[in-house]
Amino acid sequence: MVSEKEGSEPKKKTSEGALRGDDMKDDHIIPKINKRKEDALRTKMGKKPRHLPSNRFALELEFVQCLASPAYLHHLATTKVLSDPKFITFLRYLCYWKRPEYARFITFPHCLFFLDLLIESPRFRREMSEVRFRDFVHQQQFLAWQYRARELYGAGRSTENARGIEGGDKNINYATNSGDAPGSA
Repeated sequence: MVSEKEGSEPKKKTSEGALRGDDMKDDHIIPKINKRKEDALRTKMGKKPRHLPSNRFALELEFVQCLASPAYLHHLATTKVLSDPKFITFLRYLCYWKRPEYARFITFPHCLFFLDLLIESPRFRREMSEVRFRDFVHQQQFLAWQYRARELYGAGRSTENARGIEGGDKNINYATNSGDAPGSA
């Protein structure tokens, strides 16, 4: 029986330098070249660029979801990150999270709305540095969540509330079989 080490060919070195890419699963030899050319070459070979972490998916997902927080957007605006063109380019790159195969992993869908606003609206980016605007955005976000909860789950009305005893909606007829609907005689 021949062991794997005995049966495999030794890796060769190129004249430009030592073999690079030991983390690669095949025996491609990449000569010492600048980082951009190396990344382009690795992309052609179907490999990820070397400088990307293995947990990139989780990191980008976490970052995109942080965009749902008006407080975090305010922090980015006050530290002048939102005014950096390179950051806006990075946000454009993150738009792939809107595709269904990626969006299914997102817990806070407001992050995609804010991602669009950050890319498309310089005014929104400027305004996020203002505390009053941050609070307004946070309030509007809360009201949207509250409305959604009320529409989907009935806002948690108790039986007494549903019958109008503690300020239930007078315009809705909650009549039951026993005839104890609000306003019945």
